[in-house]
Formats: sequence, structure tokens, C-alpha cells
Amino acid sequence: MNKLLKIIVGLVVLVIVVLTFYLEKESHTNSDGSLQTYSPSIKIIGRDVDTAYLFADYKDQGAEYLFDTSNALDCSRYRSVTKKTGAVNTRIPGVYYITYYADDILGNPITPQTRTVSVVENDAGFLNGAYDVSFSQ
Repeated sequence: MNKLLKIIVGLVVLVIVVLTFYLEKESHTNSDGSLQTYSPSIKIIGRDVDTAYLFADYKDQGAEYLFDTSNALDCSRYRSVTKKTGAVNTRIPGVYYITYYADDILGNPITPQTRTVSVVENDAGFLNGAYDVSFSQ
């Protein structure tokens, strides 16, 4: 019975710690007494609207999950966003969308963010073809 009581007390403490973390993460009192609220968000690295050139490589810079650092349990301000949908095909001109997803510490979904990438023809496209080149000094 003593072991069962320790397990129950441990679970209750764990629930209290998680709820305290969540509540502290969601709101914080500023030095002037006003209430500052926080909500986790996704930050796109680089441009939200980007351009890629036809037949050139495009590297998606990704996104990060941003959350409040006022809580001592947070070990860093950014975490990587691991789930994304969409891709950019630089062989076909058009508009492509890459959407990033993340969940907060309690598993609740955060508002997704989307990067828009336009694949366009390179202005130097007229240089395509075979050229007879010579070099002289």
C-alpha cells in the first residue's frame, strides 16, 4: 500500500508541474503589473515568399518552433519544426507551398505557417545553347 501511495503522489506532483508549466508559459506578469500572454508560434527561417529559378537547386531553409523562455523548465527558445508538407519542383515553373506544423508541449497543434515559392525562368535564360568560345590574352 505504501508503494501505491508513493506512485499516486508522484503522479499528482507530475500533473501539477505540467499544469504549472503550461499556465506560466501562457501568461506572465510584467514589471509594471500588466499581464503579458504568450502563445507558441512557428517562425519561418528566411523569406515567407521566396523565388527559385527554373532548373536551379532550391534549398528550403525550414522553420522553428518559438516558445516563451520565462519558464525555468524551458532549455532553449527555439526547437526545430519536424513536420512539413509540400515541395518545390524547379523543373516546372509555378507557385509552390511549403507548410510547417508543430505541437506545443501538451500536444496541442500550433497555427501552421506557409512559405510560398515561385519558380520562374532565369533572366539569363537566353544564354542557353552551344557557344563557340575562345580565350586570348
